[in-house]
Amino acid sequence: MGLEMQLKQLCKGDIQIESINLEEMSVDVLLPYESASTSVELEGENDEEIIESFKSEVNKRLNDMIDHLNDCKLY
Repeated sequence: MGLEMQLKQLCKGDIQIESINLEEMSVDVLLPYESASTSVELEGENDEEIIESFKSEVNKRLNDMIDHLNDCKLY
C-alpha cells in the first residue's frame, strides 16, 4: 500500500486530509473544531518514519488544542 493511502487511512472521522503533497512532504489536515486546514510537514527516510512523524505532529496539535481549551475554562 502506498504512503498516500496509508495517510488517508489514518484520518477517518473528525480528522480530514484535504491534500497530500509528497514532493513537498506536507499534508493539509482539517482538525476538529477548526475552520481552516493546517499544514503538517512530513519527515523521515521511509514510509514508516513518515507515518510516525505525521501521527506525532497531528497528536501534538490536538494536545495543543486541548491545552488551549483547558486555559479557557471558567473557574
